[in-house]
Amino acid sequence: MKEFLDFVAQYKAKKIAEGAVFIDSTTPRPTPPPKPKFTGTMEEYKDMLASHDWFYGMSDDFRVWKAGSAVDSRMRMYQFALDPDFKIWNQYAPDYFKFSK
Repeated sequence: MKEFLDFVAQYKAKKIAEGAVFIDSTTPRPTPPPKPKFTGTMEEYKDMLASHDWFYGMSDDFRVWKAGSAVDSRMRMYQFALDPDFKIWNQYAPDYFKFSK
């Protein structure tokens, strides 16, 4: 095992001398940028819920599915921030898509 670790250390030293960059457990990680603050409003959330194609997943057209999926993801972001108990969501959602505790 020691021979292997020595080989790895020599290989790494050689590659670093050649200009290679190694990322391993000893490399300090950069601090991730702060997450952007959520700036959505309740009115935007309600508008999305009211106009959403709830059955986009049944479409044969991939473009319809892709657009519906994007809106669904955005609505869930709004729901997480503004409507954690799903009260507003359940006012607009068809029965199949309502949440209960």
